Amino acid sequence: KKERKIYAYHSVRFFRKDLQGSCDSMTFFPSDSLIRLYHDPVIWSGESQISGDYIELFIFESKIRELRIRKNGFIISNNGPDTYDQIKGRDMVGYFDKGKMKKMKVTGNGQTIYYVKETDGSYVGANKAECSNLMISFKENKVSKIKFFVKPNSVFHPIEKIDVAKLKLENFRWRENEKPKTKEELFK
Repeated sequence: KKERKIYAYHSVRFFRKDLQGSCDSMTFFPSDSLIRLYHDPVIWSGESQISGDYIELFIFESKIRELRIRKNGFIISNNGPDTYDQIKGRDMVGYFDKGKMKKMKVTGNGQTIYYVKETDGSYVGANKAECSNLMISFKENKVSKIKFFVKPNSVFHPIEKIDVAKLKLENFRWRENEKPKTKEELFK
């Protein structure tokens, strides 16, 4: 039996309603339901932009079950003008339920910037934290809780004392202009 394999090279872009992405090259082996993205990959799931040196997506029954980011993992969510929740770490593993991210485990050099809001939506401030390992919980495709493991170091900055446009983790790159918005856009 010959196994079917799909290889895509140079300026790959893809679009699904629940997942969009781009990278230099990609492989897909239906036998193990594993999609591998190489060379500066970036994907979008809901409001989150996810990037790293190398990304693997495990698919089950046409839905993402697990996401693995190897080296330089970075998740960014835009909250509004110049305000971005950010999560960074060496390696990350994301767990999905019904196609939506539920948890993300960060291993090594974990860093976060998380904006705190009042119930009316106004910003109170931003929490910047560092910790070697983190566990992030998501609700409605947004960060709902972060657990810090192994000596966390955290600083809360009141909103009136920070320049939100400059509050970014090292190597921050908002790549919204690369995101495919429709299937038709892929062919332009």
